[in-house]
Amino acid sequence: MLTRTEIDQIIRMPNLILRNLRITQAYYELSQGMAQVLGHENTNWCSFATYASKTAGYAIRHDRLPDKLALAFEWADAPFDRLRADRVAPRTRLHTYLTDPARRLMVEDEGVVESILDCISLSVSIGNGRVFAELAHPFHRFITELGQDTTYDENHLQYFLAQFRPGPIKEDGQDYLIEAFTSYYQARFMDDAAHKAQAMLLANLLVGLHEQIRLQPHIAEALEAPVAALRAQPAAKLGGVLPASAWKMARRMGQQLLTRSMMFITIPAGELRLGQNVKPPVGAYKFPPALVTIQNGRLRQLLNRWDFSDETLTGTAAVNWARLEDRMHFIADFFRSHQQNADLFQPPFVPVQVAGMLSGYIPGGVL
Repeated sequence: MLTRTEIDQIIRMPNLILRNLRITQAYYELSQGMAQVLGHENTNWCSFATYASKTAGYAIRHDRLPDKLALAFEWADAPFDRLRADRVAPRTRLHTYLTDPARRLMVEDEGVVESILDCISLSVSIGNGRVFAELAHPFHRFITELGQDTTYDENHLQYFLAQFRPGPIKEDGQDYLIEAFTSYYQARFMDDAAHKAQAMLLANLLVGLHEQIRLQPHIAEALEAPVAALRAQPAAKLGGVLPASAWKMARRMGQQLLTRSMMFITIPAGELRLGQNVKPPVGAYKFPPALVTIQNGRLRQLLNRWDFSDETLTGTAAVNWARLEDRMHFIADFFRSHQQNADLFQPPFVPVQVAGMLSGYIPGGVL
């Protein structure tokens, strides 16, 4: 089981590629711990976070780009010296200072493509680390403290919840987390399968909402990177070639294009495209039976606020992933439809890769 010391070590890791891999593996271990406490019938937020973090790793490393786009990126920043033996491709050089941030200080000639990739990597990495730093310890404490209770203990619950800051998230409060872990704890002692599934989904969505609000500036920055890099070019600066309204439109169109054509979340069964409707697990109905009719009043309130697809998976495709409303609409249906997808408990890496990470190096193979 993951320890508190290991969590702190991961948070402080300077190698951003390795840190992401360790975060992904840590979420998997927390997911397993939560399942030991709450059962394997329903996935928990850490189960989804495992594969969200694994997907974030692809964005940080840029190793899942379409072949033609990757080839274009390799050539774009050096049109006149691409045949030189000492030329370093943008993605290759990017990896050197993702693994060793001190090298970034020596970079003086970052091209447009490298600037775009760099901004995306840093934005995604910062968000990935920020959420882990805030949530890993509470999940660990839930497993090791509340997970030991054999009967419901309100005093023990309140002692656990005292670690959170009361108040709305817009004021840096953690009310959603207080409510989420209360629901997880209540679910632990529920005998009715439907009531438990709905309490679990409520908790998952509340943590997900807190996470997505925290991530908002980092997601927006990553998706704005291409237009921001172009706007920063000298040709674009001269006399303000384009008005601010044109850049705003270009930014929005760029975000929508990236959402539709490039963005996905990987799960054990394959990829779910964020710009397409949510697909339930293979062979499954749109929602598990326990989640078809929602009886939990707070869960119904949350779904009414964020799920705009009227009890179907039609219309769940995100138009612009930079918008919180689009993300939460997709996530609400993704969490609900995959709530009992046992595949999400699968490990994200093979044992030899985990051994490599724990030894301090980036392992080989498909990550």
